[in-house]
Amino acid sequence: VDDLASRGEHELLSLTLPVVGVAVDQVAKDIDAMKGPQGSVVALPSTNTIVVTDLGANLRRIAAMVKDIVPASENGLQFKAYPLQ
Repeated sequence: VDDLASRGEHELLSLTLPVVGVAVDQVAKDIDAMKGPQGSVVALPSTNTIVVTDLGANLRRIAAMVKDIVPASENGLQFKAYPLQ
């Protein structure tokens, strides 16, 4: 994903995206709706990853969306309940 910024917008690329805390198949369906006509999406449930092939511009948008769905426990945020007295 880090190398994606240095690639061209119209360059055909493949990207492997790890998915944590959500159903891989559902995320793959969402990505499938976002990809271009030349793109492809393959969900790999056994490894919780998705392989996406598409143009660089589309992959940047897709990678940002997948990054935003990482659960709070994975991004350092914590929830604490404080009882009111």
